[in-house]
Amino acid sequence: MNRFSSRFATLAFALLLVGAPAHAQETLRLNAQFRALFEPAIAPSIASTVVVRSAGKDLCLGTIVGPDGWILTKYSELVEPITCRLPDGTESEARVVGVQTTNDLAVLKVEAKDLKPIVWQDSSKVAVGDWLATVGIAKSPVSVGVVSVNTRKMPTPYGPARVQPGTSSGYLGIRFENITGGIVVRGVEENTPAFKAGLRQEDTILSVNLKSVADRESFQELLAGTKPGQEIQLKIRRDKEEKEITVKLGKRPFDLDRSGFQNNMGGELSKRRTGFTSILQTDAQVKPSECGGPVVDLEGKAVGINISRAGRPQTWVLPSEVIQPVLFDMIVGKLGNPGLTSAVSTMPSRSKLVQAESARDSARIALESAMKKVAEAEKKVDQTEDALRMAKEAK
Repeated sequence: MNRFSSRFATLAFALLLVGAPAHAQETLRLNAQFRALFEPAIAPSIASTVVVRSAGKDLCLGTIVGPDGWILTKYSELVEPITCRLPDGTESEARVVGVQTTNDLAVLKVEAKDLKPIVWQDSSKVAVGDWLATVGIAKSPVSVGVVSVNTRKMPTPYGPARVQPGTSSGYLGIRFENITGGIVVRGVEENTPAFKAGLRQEDTILSVNLKSVADRESFQELLAGTKPGQEIQLKIRRDKEEKEITVKLGKRPFDLDRSGFQNNMGGELSKRRTGFTSILQTDAQVKPSECGGPVVDLEGKAVGINISRAGRPQTWVLPSEVIQPVLFDMIVGKLGNPGLTSAVSTMPSRSKLVQAESARDSARIALESAMKKVAEAEKKVDQTEDALRMAKEAK
């Protein structure tokens, strides 16, 4: 911080305006000279930020997490074919290699070398009132804002009655609650996807797309990565008989999102706005197309990535401590890639992964067998040499 002392002395004075009315604060944050004060803080991370694009349109930002072309971004904004505009200005084709739908994350792979991975900082290092900056590809930050709520677990968007407003996942149209070994339908709304598919009250939902439903939290996770128009397979139990039902998910009715109109007055909102494991809340004003990139503190370290423009005064940051534990599994494709159908052909299938792992294990066994044979041969040579030496000594 000492190397930026002169500029941040000016910044410290500007921060006195935090107590000013909200409209005055917003004017301050949009001021180019004020945002320029954050340039030294974001400078190291610009080289770790990309623009994710499709058909000439910016979809979102991405964060470089590996030097050989590994890029973290926001899953629900992706549309194939995907390209990434790299820090050097070149544009490279990208493929989806893994996703984590719970937190709306995707890892992309581009053919590149010697990229600069982001430097992470635990989000617990920042407190309410601290300033954060959203990094883009320009010298000045995309947006700046303060921490309004510390990192916390986010309430599940699925309750006993219905899905809470603000999600962009596919819409079923049921009321449900937990039971042992699944969830039970307590009501089906008329003219909804569930109603049209023949789902009935008191049906027990056992699995979604062959994945077991243990409780409403697991049901949330399985539906979080779906989109309107997508078909899902439900395995249900009805009157002690199990059966499968195909449901084509729909869009959420407007009356389930009464806050949407008011929230949108502050700008376009993200498609996915709830269901994340944990979030850090800021009042930075970003567009959905500006999510996915790093959010840094005044030391220039990334406390997370913008994951959702959730409301007029709210932007969710997915904390670094949520991201880092799942990065490796995403990179190797262990978490799968449901939902982005055109990407499935570009990423290794589970069967190919199993084949590769089997080939690796076979090679290891063959190597161990060969080494064992070498050891046995060396032992026989030693025994032969000992026998010859003893024979010479006997003469």
